[in-house]
Parts: sequence; structure tokens; C-alpha cells
Amino acid sequence: MGQAILLSGHTQKPGFYPWIEGMRMLDVISSSENLLPMTDMNYVLIKREDDINQSYQVLQVDLEKLFTEANSMGKFTTEYGEYGVVTKKEEDDYY
Repeated sequence: MGQAILLSGHTQKPGFYPWIEGMRMLDVISSSENLLPMTDMNYVLIKREDDINQSYQVLQVDLEKLFTEANSMGKFTTEYGEYGVVTKKEEDDYY
């Protein structure tokens, strides 16, 4: 596969997705139906590589805002080579 991003964790379809310039997070995870039950909707980690200084930046994305506020995080664009991790809620989060 050419340029791609990797989605892993608590999702229905983990794996590599073809990357296209201008691609948004909503293009990869289009709705909560793409996720498994008990997904932590407020905590997705994105690992982004900085080619200039060869370091990594870790970003947190709130999926709930992504799905409900199209003008905010829906514009969060992906970058080639990103690694996204969808997390599961811990049982302690329900008490």
C-alpha cells in the first residue's frame, strides 16, 4: 500500500487506510457505528510524526465532539503515516 494511516484499538475495522491529502478524521471514523461497544468517545490518541526533527507528537481527539460539532473537530485533518488508537472505557468509568 502507498501512503496510509493506521487505525487500531477498539474499532470495528482496525488496519491501514489509504491516505489522501486533506483527509479528515471523519473520513476514517464516520460514525459511532464504526466503533465497538464501550468505546471511550472522549479519548482517541493520534501519534503524528514530525519529519523535520524526527520526533512524535501525541494528540487527543474527542470523538463525541467530532460527531456532533461538524465545524470544530470534524475539520481535524489526518497526515500521512499517522497512527490512531481508539480506546475502551475502563469499568471504573461507570461507577
